[in-house]
Formats: sequence, structure tokens, C-alpha cells
Amino acid sequence: AQWRAMEPRTGLVISEVRASELAAGLRRWELDVGFSFGVDQERGLAQESVWSYPLVVLVPTGHALAVHSELTLPQVIEHPLVVCDPYYKPGVHRQIDALVRRDGAKPAIACQAASLAGFITRIGSGDGIGLADEGHMLTVSRPDIVSIPLRDESASLTTFVLYRRAKKPLPLALRRFIAHVKAGQNPA
Repeated sequence: AQWRAMEPRTGLVISEVRASELAAGLRRWELDVGFSFGVDQERGLAQESVWSYPLVVLVPTGHALAVHSELTLPQVIEHPLVVCDPYYKPGVHRQIDALVRRDGAKPAIACQAASLAGFITRIGSGDGIGLADEGHMLTVSRPDIVSIPLRDESASLTTFVLYRRAKKPLPLALRRFIAHVKAGQNPA
């Protein structure tokens, strides 16, 4: 909304695609810029961190952890986890997996989910508990899920802006858009 107010003559079309489709669309010059939790590093694509949200723990309302006001990572990984499928959400999977395994832990993976809706549904149905970014959880309210802050300052999920690396300078509007999102705060 801020960008549209600042640049009303510059077109902005928002599309939702999987991370692999985003990378392919950028490579083929079908897309100018995108946001992702990360894709595999490619020589022709730039990925720059633009914002991060702290992680929260999602538990079913009847779960033993639901009574806590905050949780630690060791408390979380004692329970089976619902995680994102690395094919559909590679960046989320990579970031969360690195966190839960960083001290050599071997968490029990209950199941994988291909979408945010599937992830939350699996947690609500009791398949396990999960870690999600606070930003997405601000948009989700379900009576069968409790969101609990994770007490770990380093536990966050980072969003990246992606664009093509080109030999010639990027178009001015695209350079301005990238600078705008890099200078901004977490969108809420």
C-alpha cells in the first residue's frame, strides 16, 4: 500500500507461486521481483534479507504445552513436530530445520505440510506442534490453536526479496521498489 501511494503510476501485480516457480519466473524474465523465505542459491538470482519475525510455537488447545506463556526450544523439540515440506516451502523448511537441529537435536517429525493452511490444520487436528513466524500468525485466528512465544532471541524466520542479477542496471522503478522494501519495517 505504501509503494502504491508513493508510485501510483508504476504497475504492481501480485501473484502467489511456489518458491521454485518464483525462481523460474525470475530467470525467464516473467517476474521482476518476488518475496520468499529462500530458494537455492543461483548465480543469476539475488536474495537479500528484508524482514524477520520472531518464531511462535503452535499447539492444539488441549495440548500440555498450551498452558505456558512462553516456551524454550528444548521444550518444543521434546514433542513431535509438524514441519513444512521442503519441496513446497524450501526456505521455511531450511530455516526451521537448522534451528531445531542446531545443537545436535534430532526432533521427531510427525508429518510434513505443503501449505500454511495444511500446516495449521495438521496442528489443530493434533498431529503435532509446529513453529511459525509471528507475522503470519497475526493473520490467523483459530479456536483450536494456541500461539505461544518462543523464548529464543535468535529464533526468527527471515523473508528475502529476490530479483535477477543483470549485466545492465535494473530498471529504475525496480531499483526503487527493492530499496523501498529493504528500508521498510516488518509488514504488519
